[in-house]
Amino acid sequence: MALPDQWKLSCAKAGLSICPEKGVDSSESIYFAYDCGCIGYKQIGTLRRRGSAAQECPEHGDGGRPLSSSLLAVKAAVQHACPELGPVVLEARLLDKDQHPFDMWLPKWQIAAEVDGRQHFRGAMHGKQAEVQRRRDRRVDAKCTQQRLRLLRFHHADDKQWGKVMQWALQQVKENPHCHFIRGTNSYAYEGIPTL
Repeated sequence: MALPDQWKLSCAKAGLSICPEKGVDSSESIYFAYDCGCIGYKQIGTLRRRGSAAQECPEHGDGGRPLSSSLLAVKAAVQHACPELGPVVLEARLLDKDQHPFDMWLPKWQIAAEVDGRQHFRGAMHGKQAEVQRRRDRRVDAKCTQQRLRLLRFHHADDKQWGKVMQWALQQVKENPHCHFIRGTNSYAYEGIPTL
């Protein structure tokens, strides 16, 4: 089964010299470029089955759920604080197919980032109470530790620290490319997550 021409073009824009013709329903993930120039990271099977719907940028596209203002603010803050950041992939699934995607993935540095809004700490969202959300977050932290995936957690209220936390993370990777960490901004101290 041939791949859609639009997907081949997207793969080429992301710098892939070859676009695999076999395994189009594979669960393997691949980088590709959205039309706006942003980079995506999705499963080959998803791209194949969903076609153009899967190729809409979560930040600039018309379809899908709107991105939170906190996520867009963190993205802008860390890109401003760290010009060497490289591509920022939004909504990347890195652990398993059932896991909610990470808010951001920085492939150059192999760092995942979560932007935790108010619903992670009080109230409810999508019918989930904050306590349920916090338990889910700790399970994700545990999976990241198990798989040695670097993770940063940005608290929505700690906007003055976002750039500083990212600078710290990049410095850790520069000093030791094999390092692993899960860190959060200061508001996570009461959650038991190490902070700077």
